[in-house]
Amino acid sequence: ALASVSLETIELRTYDEYIQSLPQTTTMIVVQVEPSRTPALLQIPTDATMTLIDCLLGGPAVTLEMPFRELTEIEWNLMKGMLDHAVDELAYGFASIAPLQFEVRTAKYNPHFMQVVSASEPVLVLGFEMAIGSVTTPITLMVVAEALMAHLREQEHVAGRTDEEQREYAAAADLLSQRMCEVPLPV
Repeated sequence: ALASVSLETIELRTYDEYIQSLPQTTTMIVVQVEPSRTPALLQIPTDATMTLIDCLLGGPAVTLEMPFRELTEIEWNLMKGMLDHAVDELAYGFASIAPLQFEVRTAKYNPHFMQVVSASEPVLVLGFEMAIGSVTTPITLMVVAEALMAHLREQEHVAGRTDEEQREYAAAADLLSQRMCEVPLPV
């Protein structure tokens, strides 16, 4: 099955606001961001997780109407292998903003019992649409805002720029935003 992921939204929220926006049960992939050593969360609806696993095992890309359950060890190892490749592509997408690396750690299933950062911590929430064949579903990536903002502050020296340089910078930032949507993310 052909799979694709496209960026839909970027929002700045608190961690608590992000967690409260999620369903009671969903697949939450805990990822460590380097060099900041901060956590990130990749949220994939559980039915989409099961569809991905089914496709990895040669099944068709159809929505699987299954009652909620945690992944087995075999299913987790299949998902982790695929996610390791996906986070490498994600690092490539972030490379022009910050030299970040992502490491897949574990899966959790109830976001309301997860406290990876303080409730008031500012986080960037990237909303994606994932398509697996004809099945589409929204997924999210939560990254601690400071992990990116520190790199952006290092690069940003607006006070020393002319108006023309600031316009060029804004145009480059817009181009970067557009190009992020074009980065292939094999699943």
